[in-house]
Amino acid sequence: RLTIPIDESQVGQALALKVSYAATASKVWVNGVLVSEDGKVGVSRKEMIPHYNSQIHSFRAENPIEIVAHVSNFNHKKGGLWQNLYLGIEEDIIKQNSNALFYDFFLFGVLCIMTIYHFGLYILRREENTYLFFGLFCLIISVRILFTGETWITAIFPNINWDIQIKIEYTTFYASTQV
Repeated sequence: RLTIPIDESQVGQALALKVSYAATASKVWVNGVLVSEDGKVGVSRKEMIPHYNSQIHSFRAENPIEIVAHVSNFNHKKGGLWQNLYLGIEEDIIKQNSNALFYDFFLFGVLCIMTIYHFGLYILRREENTYLFFGLFCLIISVRILFTGETWITAIFPNINWDIQIKIEYTTFYASTQV
């Protein structure tokens, strides 16, 4: 529970709260209104459903702002909120999130282009295995980008199974060191 006093001049202003993913299920309320639910919070492994997703929710400022977060974890070694909750003016939070999404997508695109380029070089010069290995490395890292950071994969497939998501995330990390 977090209580934030604000100036009377800010009451009614459009604010936003960015809730980055928590391990492994979370619910967040602002002034008693549920604004974020990622997975299903529970008191046992059977009750909870793990999920990763970063979310932004807008609301009108009241004095004081009360933020309550519930997090449950029965599926991951490290539980809890992994990143800060970001509270700010709606435009700023949306712009910050858009920049993070753009950055991840830009890296994904660059790595995909590098993958295609190096696979093409390998096809033309089969005696040079370094092109193949670097192309594989770029492919693995580009897939990893979809599963980490702003978790693009949950935007593409909102109902992706958490177990599959975490296994791909860990496998791509390990595989990138083996190429």
